[in-house]
Amino acid sequence: MKNKSEVIKHSAAIHMQNNITLLQRRAWNALLADAYDQLPTKERYSVKVKDLMRTLEFGSHNEEYLKEALRALITCKVEWNVLGKDRTKDWIATTLLAAARITNGVCAYAHAPTLREGLHNPRMYARLNLSMQNKFNSKHAQALWELCVDALDEVRKFGETPFISLADYRKFLGLPEDVYPEFKKLNKWVIKDPLAEVNRVTDFEVKVDYKREGRQVNAVKFKVRQVVRLPDRATKQGELWTGAQ
Repeated sequence: MKNKSEVIKHSAAIHMQNNITLLQRRAWNALLADAYDQLPTKERYSVKVKDLMRTLEFGSHNEEYLKEALRALITCKVEWNVLGKDRTKDWIATTLLAAARITNGVCAYAHAPTLREGLHNPRMYARLNLSMQNKFNSKHAQALWELCVDALDEVRKFGETPFISLADYRKFLGLPEDVYPEFKKLNKWVIKDPLAEVNRVTDFEVKVDYKREGRQVNAVKFKVRQVVRLPDRATKQGELWTGAQ
């Protein structure tokens, strides 16, 4: 994984339905970065476990945590492009990894063929900083950050998502209907709190707009601006552009 500081991630892969943990999401991004240049020509890839753990800034030498993440990636079923940014009519459902093996300090792994074809040379993509992803404490905050990176126009330093129905937002985060059924709790735990974390640990200022039907919120939109952080503003980042409702 030498000199791999970022991963090129297809927009449709960012917009996946999934319920993986924070570590599993980080690990998959790191493995994608490692395999990216070889995706068109190889079906199997390998990386030294110590290099993978260094990329993940994973301090423990206990490989069981990493193995558990790999097991989950093999069994995690995902649906591609749930938010519809890639307007092709392709429907893809797959697992994030087809196989993984650790032998003599080397992790060998493979992507499902259908997924591998879509991951390389995407028409729409975001560049995700692998070090930045390690700063998040919440899997919802990292998912929102990836969504904002994908929406950002790098020239204008500004971007926004379309309005996302609450049903699709739940799907994007892998939230069942019985988790945070009340909007007040949904808003706090998977919208406002993750948004505040993104504002706190990155160079983004993000706000949320709400779309209502009558008195009920039925969709959300995120607006992101990339800024230069000043040291004396560091403690205030979580308060900026929070779009409190």
